[in-house]
Amino acid sequence: MEQLEAKVASRTITKAQWEHLRWQKRLTQRRQEGINAFWARERQQLSQGLPGPRNWNEVAREAILAGGQPLGIFSHQKFSVSHYPQLANDPMNILPVTFFEHFQNSHGGNWRNASHGVPIRPNLPDSF
Repeated sequence: MEQLEAKVASRTITKAQWEHLRWQKRLTQRRQEGINAFWARERQQLSQGLPGPRNWNEVAREAILAGGQPLGIFSHQKFSVSHYPQLANDPMNILPVTFFEHFQNSHGGNWRNASHGVPIRPNLPDSF
């Protein structure tokens, strides 16, 4: 996207490139909407005493209830946004994971492996 932004600045971008840049920006915005909706739902569930997708410790609970995200927890898209753009803003597509779980379980130790709803290495233990 940086290269396309540079072309916009220099006014050398083609129409097809401009449309691709706009699509990428919309997709990024939709992805963030899904993440925000997930954490809002998680905050609501915790405030009502309901369980979430993880057994949060007290520090993590406090971070979520304060409107943040627990330290060391990433918002993983269960279905890759690049392959399933229609799910980009779906909060049900988000799974809170640690870096190890994200890299090893969800991507099988290779970031180029897209996620398709199930972990590539499902038998690895949780690292939280």
